[in-house]
Parts: sequence; structure tokens; C-alpha cells
Amino acid sequence: MLTIQMPFLIIEKDDKAQYITYEADQDVTSLTQYAKQKLTEEQKRYEIFEQNYQAQKDFDENHQ
Repeated sequence: MLTIQMPFLIIEKDDKAQYITYEADQDVTSLTQYAKQKLTEEQKRYEIFEQNYQAQKDFDENHQ
């Protein structure tokens, strides 16, 4: 996933029980909604990380 710039689905500790319930109940609709929400959040975090990384790289290159 990372090589094609897709975020990982990270199951947070506070969400673990609900996630397991979705899986155990085979609740595809709720699991899909959960995954979409979390992947959107992770995509935003990834983009911010990339922007910060590039800004730091540019700064380092221009201040050597």
C-alpha cells in the first residue's frame, strides 16, 4: 500500500472492540463505513507528513 501511496487501515485501541464486532457480525456496511472514515483520516495524515518532509528537505538543501 505504501509504495502506491495508499494509507494503511490503522485500528485504534479505542475502536478495536467495535472493529472486532463488525467483523464477527460480518457487518460489511458498518465495516466499510468505518474503513472509509479511517482511511480518509490516514490519507490526510500521510499528506501532511509528506508536505512536512518535503519542506524539511527543501530547507536542509537551501541551508547547507
